[in-house]
Amino acid sequence: MTGVKLGLTTPTPMPSTDKGALSASINYRDSACINAFFPVSVEAATSLLKGSGLKPAFALGSHTLVVVSIYDHKRCAIGAHKEAGLVIPVLPEGESLPLSNVLDLYLPINQRRIGFFPLDLPVTSESALSTGRELWGLPRFPAEITLASQRRQIHAQVRSDGETLFTLSGETLPGIPVIPVNLLIYTQVEHRLTKTKVRLKGFGKLYPAGTVRLTVGETDHPMTEHLTRLGLDEKSPALIMRAERLQMLMEPAARID
Repeated sequence: MTGVKLGLTTPTPMPSTDKGALSASINYRDSACINAFFPVSVEAATSLLKGSGLKPAFALGSHTLVVVSIYDHKRCAIGAHKEAGLVIPVLPEGESLPLSNVLDLYLPINQRRIGFFPLDLPVTSESALSTGRELWGLPRFPAEITLASQRRQIHAQVRSDGETLFTLSGETLPGIPVIPVNLLIYTQVEHRLTKTKVRLKGFGKLYPAGTVRLTVGETDHPMTEHLTRLGLDEKSPALIMRAERLQMLMEPAARID
């Protein structure tokens, strides 16, 4: 993929505005990622959203979706680092579900309704940890993250304080090309619900999971508790999206009034 210019190359402070801009923009110039999509019970996902002002956005009978992600940010304005995440696709409470959840994800970002609520975001650098917490209200914590992939083989692991939180490993089936969607991230900043737009450029592939499984570590860490409550230990994802050479622009958070 040739270079795609998204704008900023360094974090640029953004003053507060009438629309409630809170922070700064950050440019990710070269990233790779693996996203694993898991069906989970609506009841379990809803219980983890309690108090957030949000609800699960995908209704698949008695199930909804959660996403386990691993990113390798090789060139970034705040320094190279890796990041993982456990996120739930969501809508603000009181909003009706769109007619098509998938089509909503491909709408222009300014028209999007469905976003993602991060439950846990381990990261490998202090700069990513502090800026994410302070400016975006992201639930980041320090961790060691490995990500290796070759052809259809993938292996990712997240560890914190010397203990394994989860491992995602195995071989996918052949995939098809896809365009990764822009991200709309919901968080709480100073007890106020906010949303952040993350614009993406790049290409990826969508794969059936094949032999890929997620194994949850035997710890009392909050992330392992969340993964276990969602029933993800030794589970295979429904689908896996893998992308290389992504470019991303994370915009300022904006309050939802």
